[in-house]
Amino acid sequence: MKKSSALSLLSLISAAVLLHCAAPASASLEETCKQLANENHNVDYNFCLTSLQAADGAPIASPKELAVIAAKLTQANATAALAKVERLLNGSTLDPTARFSINYCLGLYTETKAALSNVIEGLASGKDKSSVVKQIDTAASKPQSCDDLLYEGGNDYLMKPEDDDCSNLATIAHDLIVKFF
Repeated sequence: MKKSSALSLLSLISAAVLLHCAAPASASLEETCKQLANENHNVDYNFCLTSLQAADGAPIASPKELAVIAAKLTQANATAALAKVERLLNGSTLDPTARFSINYCLGLYTETKAALSNVIEGLASGKDKSSVVKQIDTAASKPQSCDDLLYEGGNDYLMKPEDDDCSNLATIAHDLIVKFF
């Protein structure tokens, strides 16, 4: 066999091995989201998949790594939601009821960000799982409390997508932490 033929064959085999190794990782993300959605009716498979797929490294991440990714995505979402809350408070068009509610949401999202920092730090340092789960539960519930308050005041349109996304991402992170840590 010629040297160039052997190298071509070796290249083809290497490419096949790499493709074979990459395929299960993507399937792993899909399977992980499918498993979470099957076990928890609050996890939407499509939301899980599209949210996690967008993150660097997620398609080839292990479920444990996906938990960290989901926590970081939740933190990014909470940070963006907090910025929106601050913009709304700086605007002069809010009626007093909406202003009160949004101001309350400011505190809730501040607590959410702090909880998520604790989650990410706890996952990185191997902190007690129950402590991390309590923190991620806080991160999931606070945005929903904001949403409930705004809904009751007739202002649910102000933060609904942000509240829902933050709670949904935190729920995914929670389930990944509980299941794989």
